Amino acid sequence: MAKEKPINFDNNEIPILLKESVGKVTFVSVRNDKFVNDAEGNRTDEIRAQSIEVSSEAQRENFNVDLVPTFNLSALELHFGDEIELLGVTTCTPWAMLPPNNNNVNNAVTGFSIMDEGIKKVLPNQTTNNFSKQNEGDKKKEK
Repeated sequence: MAKEKPINFDNNEIPILLKESVGKVTFVSVRNDKFVNDAEGNRTDEIRAQSIEVSSEAQRENFNVDLVPTFNLSALELHFGDEIELLGVTTCTPWAMLPPNNNNVNNAVTGFSIMDEGIKKVLPNQTTNNFSKQNEGDKKKEK
């Protein structure tokens, strides 16, 4: 029997097709900031990430996006349901947890979290306007 070769990835990171996997992403809410812990495990005042909750149209579930602490989130003036675009995903981490005092794997809660360098708000009809302008140009050519 032939020996299978291991699959190797650059930097041992598995690439993901994020846009294809999550589809349209909409803003749900701002979550609490995440802080750096010191060597003893105590929380410091240093923010390590700003966290938001978003919804995936393709996955039909919510997930967290952690943004770098220097990102100006308030400037986007996001509201529930606003479509956003993820601009620089650095990691995508799957997770699972069991409810307290419950070791039944069937009751596990699963999901994934993303670390991103930034997001942008997708303006309404942003893609429609580009498509409309292209169609107008085509109509002029036909005349």
